[in-house]
Amino acid sequence: MSNFTKNLGRSMLTCFLLVSLGVGSVFAQTTISGTVIDADTKETLVGVNIIVKGKVIGTISDLDGNFTLNVNQDPPFTLIFSMVGYSSQEIEITGGVSKLEVELAESTVLGQEVVISASRVEESEMKSPVSVEKMDIIAIREAPQASFYDALNNLKGVEMSTQSLTFKSFNTRGFNANGNVRTVQMIDGMDNQAPGLNFAVGNIVGISELDLESVELLPGASSALYGPNAINGILLMNSKNPFQYQGLSASVRTGIMDEGSRSNPATGFYDFSARYAKAFNDKIAFKVNVQYLKADDWQANDFRDQSLLNGFDIANGTRENNPGYNGVNSYGDETSVSMFSVAQGMVAAGALPEAALGIIPTDVSVSRTGYLEREVADYGTTSLKLNAALHWRINDRVEAILQGNYGFGTTVYTGADRYSIANFNLGQYKAELRGSNWYLRAYTTQERSGDSYAVGIAAQGINEAWKPSELWFPQYVGAYAQAIQGGLSPDQAHGAARAFADQGRFMPGSPEFRQALADVTSRPIPGNASGVGAQFVDKTNLYHVEGSYNLSEDIKFAEFVVGANYRIYQLNSEGTLFATDENGNEFNIREFGGYIQGSKNLFDDRFKLTASLRYDKNENFDGQWSPRVSGVYSVGNHNFRASYQTGF
Repeated sequence: MSNFTKNLGRSMLTCFLLVSLGVGSVFAQTTISGTVIDADTKETLVGVNIIVKGKVIGTISDLDGNFTLNVNQDPPFTLIFSMVGYSSQEIEITGGVSKLEVELAESTVLGQEVVISASRVEESEMKSPVSVEKMDIIAIREAPQASFYDALNNLKGVEMSTQSLTFKSFNTRGFNANGNVRTVQMIDGMDNQAPGLNFAVGNIVGISELDLESVELLPGASSALYGPNAINGILLMNSKNPFQYQGLSASVRTGIMDEGSRSNPATGFYDFSARYAKAFNDKIAFKVNVQYLKADDWQANDFRDQSLLNGFDIANGTRENNPGYNGVNSYGDETSVSMFSVAQGMVAAGALPEAALGIIPTDVSVSRTGYLEREVADYGTTSLKLNAALHWRINDRVEAILQGNYGFGTTVYTGADRYSIANFNLGQYKAELRGSNWYLRAYTTQERSGDSYAVGIAAQGINEAWKPSELWFPQYVGAYAQAIQGGLSPDQAHGAARAFADQGRFMPGSPEFRQALADVTSRPIPGNASGVGAQFVDKTNLYHVEGSYNLSEDIKFAEFVVGANYRIYQLNSEGTLFATDENGNEFNIREFGGYIQGSKNLFDDRFKLTASLRYDKNENFDGQWSPRVSGVYSVGNHNFRASYQTGF
């Protein structure tokens, strides 16, 4: 265990102990009980959130709409009643109440939802300093897609790139890419990136949909508050609090995936989820979640020629007419050489008469016979997500959270190569202390690449296993020369040469093919004396600590928020991905950052001015300043916003 990890653990334990010292303080206790009903129908409302303003203590209404809340404070204080689909209501309590009746009216005005992503404080969506797109719990539940992640494509300005069933990359404001690293994704404040592979894992091993409360998307540059990589935006996924969402819930989703080009066109899709949460005396609560998905993934079937060899291009090249064919979703055929260069080498070695050079074309390249992606990649998609969290309200003002997220899955991803992400797993483990206006959070991300491998390299390795290219290409050229001398046309000669050189080729699905695939995918890149290696190893860990404090209780003329973070990337690819130092060790990368934001309401609260400034420093690069300024002018129910923001 690194010194950073040990020190982080000691620091968090110290914070827990110091905060816990306040538990024994004696407060007067006020009891409030009552019922929450719908203002129109007068029916009782179940699951209404009831919290004390400025504190972490609260409860929810039961199946009959009733609630009871004990507050360790003398009145007056304010209770906030909120529920999705209803307008929130604040009620001032001046003494103990036993029959309080609260009516909530349905919310009919769009944009009144509360968001936190725009400025790290709660505020109305329409009055936030920058544009925010939000999916609440109802929108998530009613999304007509296979998962909520697919439904992100319905948000304004979102562009989705699909690698496979469970691997989708979204982007805003242009410059989209597979595994987009320009948009940061966070689950309960934890960066959802694979720290070594450097892409957000999205919905492969993300959050269980049953435990998802809301999704907030902040389009555009967001580095002023969220730091590096938030160039094109940030996505915040917030899970359900076990105090507010209790009980057992389960979901089963099934269907048929139909694709005509597959050998088995129609296959099943199965998705099961379950969640259980329980609170005890509004002091301690826990939740556990599980989600399991299984399906046969979509199969890549783009066989256009991308070689640009021998006068052919993606519009007209095929394996039949182009000896140098390199299909988009065909692998192993990336290996190509000039026929004339091979012939010259054969002449020098005495394997071909010099006169044969006259019948070998000087401008034709030939490629190995490749394998289709579906023959090499693992299309058996699975995704297992496990989550557990323990919440402890230490006192009325402080809540402690211990949370663990673990995911395990198999999918396909497109980068510089096509990658079969097999048995990939990622764990995130968090300890957090939270008050009404501050938080201190520490977490680690533990990434394990499992049995993942590069499909293109695997196909090349299979080819080299049954016949090395040093033998295959001379056999091809020699057979071509004989065919031409025998009176065949060049096209016929190429066909005969390939058939001769491919003798003994491992056919897809054969025992020899399966063994060769297993061998090459079990050897790490770049391989060893036994052969080519296609497996990439990544056991990188990330350690992160951050805190934020809202100074509104200390400074009255404006609202200020300050925050800072420190992060370590502990790289470990066993030499397959990352460079090493002179001792053969991979590097640790450290970075830190801090920000301050101020906001002020002017002109009788009609105009809100917000300014932010952040500084980030990576030990390998110069420090980076990220400013942001915005203003929101409100006229009745109308809001006009202008902003300037930066990202890197």
